[in-house]
This record gives sequence, C-alpha cells and structure tokens, in this order.
Amino acid sequence: MSRLAGVIAAIMAGAASGAGACGFHNYTPQPTLVDRLIESEHVVLARQHPDNPFRYKVAKALEGSAEGVELPYLVDSVSRRRLKTDPNARVLFAREGAYGPWLRVALVDDDMRPVLNAVVTHLLEWKQGEDLSRFQTFAAYLNHPDDSVRMVALRELDRADYGFLVSGTLQIDTARILSEFNNPAQRNLRAIRILLLGLGGGEGVHEQLVAGLYRVAQFESNLTGAYATALIEMGGAGSGEIAGAGLSDRSGTPRGFEGSGGGGVGPAQPVW
Repeated sequence: MSRLAGVIAAIMAGAASGAGACGFHNYTPQPTLVDRLIESEHVVLARQHPDNPFRYKVAKALEGSAEGVELPYLVDSVSRRRLKTDPNARVLFAREGAYGPWLRVALVDDDMRPVLNAVVTHLLEWKQGEDLSRFQTFAAYLNHPDDSVRMVALRELDRADYGFLVSGTLQIDTARILSEFNNPAQRNLRAIRILLLGLGGGEGVHEQLVAGLYRVAQFESNLTGAYATALIEMGGAGSGEIAGAGLSDRSGTPRGFEGSGGGGVGPAQPVW
C-alpha cells in the first residue's frame, strides 16, 4: 500500500469508527459549557449584589443550593455594563465537583438563555453519554448571529464524531468561517473551522486550505491533520497528494484519532 493510500485509509477508518473531530488535530479540547455542567454538582446563576455592584449574589441555583454561596469573583467592567443594560442577564457559575473551586462559565443573556435551557433539559441524558443529541442540539446554533452562542456551538462540535460532521446535518457558512478564522482570541477554534471549511467548500476555500497546510507542515502543528482531512474531503486536483504529504508525522505514521457516542433530541425547558 502506498503512503498516500495508507493515509487515506487511516482517515476513512477513523471516520467510520467514530473519530472525534479533536482526534484529527492531536490536542485535548478545553472543557465546554456542557462539560462544566456535567462535571459539577453545584451550578448557580448570579447578578450583582444589591449592596455592592462589584460582587456577585446568587439569583438562582440550577444544581445544589443557593444558600450560603460566596462567589469568589469580582464583577468585571464588561459584565457590569451588560448586567446594567440587561436586567434579565445572569452570569453562570459552576463548581468543580461538589467542593472544588467556582468557575465562571458564561454570561447568559437573551441569546444565550435558550442554549442554557436546552443544556439543562438534556443534561442527564448527556451525562449518560447520549452524544448524538448533544451534537444535534448545538448544530442548530452553528450560524447563530450572536458571537458567544456561535463559539459555544463550535466548541461543542469540536468534540463531535467526524461521522456526525459529514452526515449532512450541518449548515455551514464558509464565508463567515473564513472571516473569523484569524481572530487571535479564537485560535483554539481553528481546527474545527478547518474541518468545516473542507465540508462546506466554496470559492477560494481549496486555495486557503492548501496554503494553510503548506504553512503548518513546515513545523510540528496540531492543525496538520485537520488541514489534510479537509483537503481530502473537498477533493479536487492534487488534494490527495497534497494532504498525504502533510498528514503523517516525522515517523510517517498517520496522526491519532479519538471517539464518542449517540442519542436523540427533545424540547428544552426554561431555567428562568
């Protein structure tokens, strides 16, 4: 079997066996909003303390009790402005386990609230590994107009089986992905965006992927596998040869894959 054939076979075998998107780019993704809530036994929504606008006070407990909770965070200037202009906004906090440190998870406004409602509704089944339901839920938010919601969706889809990404479920806006690709604050979303570009295609995408692969192939990069996979997915003149040249590491072994599971979707219940 040629080196290129071996590379392509490895990609197809990985996709068929449920390779996670993150498996194509050799890194452990940061915990997502859903991960934080799954791992926590104490989750609350908070607003500014009425007696001290620089401190938080629990407004509602989603998991555990609201009694006696002291959140060790100051209200930053951005959150203060958002909470002042939006009386319905809340800040979501989750504790690591039952007794670990509190973590600030997200600012929940009118755009983020339906996302949180969906997460709370399905959290038990997602804890039990019903990942297909999870990915279907966030696929619906992939093209949301709000940046924060869209980033939450991308982070969740970064954990999806590659088979789910290629299933035709996703509506991919390649122009938007390209416009956001070089945002330095979102570098950790580049790999999933590369995979989505390969699936979505469009004018100029093939050239962008080729240029990107040649750039990262000059050094050890966790984006090499994503670029190669995206090019093979797109097809086109020379895609296989270009991808084959970049996918293997220095030993000639195709990069690793990771995997996950499946389930269904139901209506979300409001958390407030």
